[in-house]
Amino acid sequence: MGKQLVAARDLTEGQILTMNDIAIKSPTDIGLPPYEFDNIIGQTITRNLDADDPITGDCIKRRSL
Repeated sequence: MGKQLVAARDLTEGQILTMNDIAIKSPTDIGLPPYEFDNIIGQTITRNLDADDPITGDCIKRRSL
């Protein structure tokens, strides 16, 4: 059974993601896969997320290095 990244708690638009904001849970196939965990730390979310909402590519704004 696959896993996905989800919001560990309620998050607000514009918040910068930290390790404490992300959980890995069993699934639907909507959220990003766990191997993306390190890639989204420090990224900004573009909409409010409730706890356990899947973290998807369209809800994060990737900052270029």
